[in-house]
Amino acid sequence: VLAKHLFVTTPTGGMEEDGIQTITEMKQLLEEHHDDIAAVVMEPIVQGAGGMRFYHPSVLSKMRELCDEYDVLLILDEIATGFGRTGTMFASWQNERTYQPWYLTEGSSYSIINSEDRKVASSEIVNADILCLGKALTGGYMTLGATLTTDKVANGISQNGGVFMHGPTFMANPLACSVSLASMNLLTSSPWEERV
Repeated sequence: VLAKHLFVTTPTGGMEEDGIQTITEMKQLLEEHHDDIAAVVMEPIVQGAGGMRFYHPSVLSKMRELCDEYDVLLILDEIATGFGRTGTMFASWQNERTYQPWYLTEGSSYSIINSEDRKVASSEIVNADILCLGKALTGGYMTLGATLTTDKVANGISQNGGVFMHGPTFMANPLACSVSLASMNLLTSSPWEERV
């Protein structure tokens, strides 16, 4: 028997007020079902699988707060948004200062960042309990994905002899890992933020 999936309205629009309905629905959903919900799964800032919908970073930070309040895991899917694609290393690092919807950015039809100040303090980062990475991990040269977890999640899985198996078919492929290492070194040693 498969678990029932629960949904809230997709956050749409780049302004903070555009996410109010989504947050309100999520709070109600968690109030009613938090004992049955294992995790909230989101693509941060850009919902790519749902039609390239952008939403304000305040939605993400409020989701983190709700997940903490109701003791529900937050899973962020950064496969399409990670590694600089939104102006910060990860979309979940966007905040009030760095985020500017593409349709409000002067002189650009695609930028979603405010070029004046791209620095993000660690206190402003929304941390996932489980973070899914891929695509740009190897610069697109080979397939490789990674699943990162907090210590709490990893320890919970590993206690009593459990093993966190998240991709055993090609897990730790040495060639893909080498390509990923080279790609990450190229990215982090370049002025990539100036090119976004």
